[in-house]
Amino acid sequence: KRKEQKSERNTLTRVLHCLFIINRMINKCIRFALIFAIALLLVFIVRRWMFTLYLVSVEKGSKTTQNTELVMVNKLPLGPIQRGDKVLMHCKNRYIGQIVALPGDTITIEKQLFVVPVRPQCPCSCCVNGGYLVVKCNGKMHVVCRHDIEGRVKHLLFLNL
Repeated sequence: KRKEQKSERNTLTRVLHCLFIINRMINKCIRFALIFAIALLLVFIVRRWMFTLYLVSVEKGSKTTQNTELVMVNKLPLGPIQRGDKVLMHCKNRYIGQIVALPGDTITIEKQLFVVPVRPQCPCSCCVNGGYLVVKCNGKMHVVCRHDIEGRVKHLLFLNL
């Protein structure tokens, strides 16, 4: 009878030990899943509202090769924009351009004087205070509303594909 009790205790001990190990593995998996979910959420927040990477086509060089730049765009609020800032615009496509003129500036485009409007006709709140900007992109001047600018650009890599 004692051998049977000892055998039952050993079996019970083994079962409890297995349950303990399974419980630890489940806890580790839950912890890993939670940490992974938090990391994904942080990556989403950073990419959506702070910084993101873009591959942008650039019209440089010969027409047989397509030049592409990998750029990082700072999506934090633009703050004061200055002439010479490189920005990413999104109209129909995404373009990299350089700020040439600010609201109220007078510039010459194709031998004609042009005053950059201070008060845009766009009703959005970000444009009311910022007005239009003149951006030079691929050798051409574009009048761009402030809300069409995604953020400041930091060039990371130039690819010649």
